[in-house]
Amino acid sequence: MEYKSFKESVKEFTRYDFTLSLIYASFGVDKFKSEFDKFSYASVLRSCGKFSQAEKIINLIQQERIPDKYHFRYFLELGFLYFEWGKYELAKINFNKSIELNPDSTVPFVFLSNILLKEEKIEESIQVLLHGAQMQGDLDEVYYNLGTRYAMMGEYSKSLEAFLVCKGINPDFENLMLFIEDIEQCLKLKNKMN
Repeated sequence: MEYKSFKESVKEFTRYDFTLSLIYASFGVDKFKSEFDKFSYASVLRSCGKFSQAEKIINLIQQERIPDKYHFRYFLELGFLYFEWGKYELAKINFNKSIELNPDSTVPFVFLSNILLKEEKIEESIQVLLHGAQMQGDLDEVYYNLGTRYAMMGEYSKSLEAFLVCKGINPDFENLMLFIEDIEQCLKLKNKMN
């Protein structure tokens, strides 16, 4: 298969991870013409749950060949890989490196916060999200997560406030209205108990 045919096949099957995995493997890593091809292949392998194979491909990427403005994505992809693989310490290192290289994106903040939540460090998780709320990107995701974290802490007013900000950004956010109703009930019950 020629490189042009390979790229056309990738484009044609862009929504099918296992098909893409087969296309990339059939073409061969040694024939890739860019670090982006390796990066894309690793991402597909991660999506298919082939974590150790994805790590091997990522390790083949020559970081010095990645344009500076995309360097943060290398560490973001590593963060995703280790997060999904359950290797949270490695994920944290890479999400922090991604933040260091591109502090404007909300994505690594949300994932870093999710790791802290799994470690039951809710207050630290909130601080990371508050920092992420000052960035660009999926702010609805940031405020949604803030709403859940505040609810866990029993801070229902702050939780409702965060959920309402999320609603203002994206009124169709999944399960948002259910959470808002739940927190409103918590506030009513708390008022009755006082």
